[in-house]
Amino acid sequence: MNQDLYDYQSSLFEEEEFIEEEVEFPASSMTPTTSWLPLEPELPIPKVFYTPAVHDEIEFLVNYCKKEVSWMGLVKSLDNNQYLIHKLYIPVQEVSATESDVSADNLLQLAAQVMNDGHNIEELFYHGHSHVNMRVSPSAQDQSTIKTFLETAPYFIRGIYNKQGDAKVDVFNKFDQRCWQCVTNKVYTDPLPANRVKELKKIIKENVTEQKVLFQKPAKKKVRMTKGAVSYNGDSYFFPDNYGDN
Repeated sequence: MNQDLYDYQSSLFEEEEFIEEEVEFPASSMTPTTSWLPLEPELPIPKVFYTPAVHDEIEFLVNYCKKEVSWMGLVKSLDNNQYLIHKLYIPVQEVSATESDVSADNLLQLAAQVMNDGHNIEELFYHGHSHVNMRVSPSAQDQSTIKTFLETAPYFIRGIYNKQGDAKVDVFNKFDQRCWQCVTNKVYTDPLPANRVKELKKIIKENVTEQKVLFQKPAKKKVRMTKGAVSYNGDSYFFPDNYGDN
């Protein structure tokens, strides 16, 4: 074989091996082999946050309405699989003690209102509703509703609340085929500014010290042995003269 051609072909194989090693893809075996494809990194468990205004509005709706009531919300995606619900909309609906019915036409009307307000309709992927005084476990209608929303939304957040302060918040992600249930949900607070973090660290270093615990060695016990007796801390123990003889 021509040496130049051999060197060229060899360089190709070296490059392929380098690429496979770079992406850690298990497809370089030269014998019949079955292996697992590398999995995508596991997503962190989501957290759902509310702006203070949204949190107060949800609390008011749940406590004020004597029957079920539902609402939709605009959501911003944050880092690390976290979400911020920043605005609520209450669609036209018919309610009873056990359900809230929003027609398709009323949902279209709501979508038009969101766009008229200058918001991105793609951010409308949160649905919340009250179970009044009942448990927050989802009903058959709740399951059907989320299934309908997921037909057009790549991900969605569902929240169920009651007057006792219970909440069940679930995050659905169609892209990654995940459903996280009963996730952390709370009011969003801005992180501490970097200069305040630096200031606090300085204060801690100056004002906070670790307590030092001094250990005192216990006094040695005095043992005095005489024939047929042992004296230990003032107490005497007597043994036969032949104690210990073989």
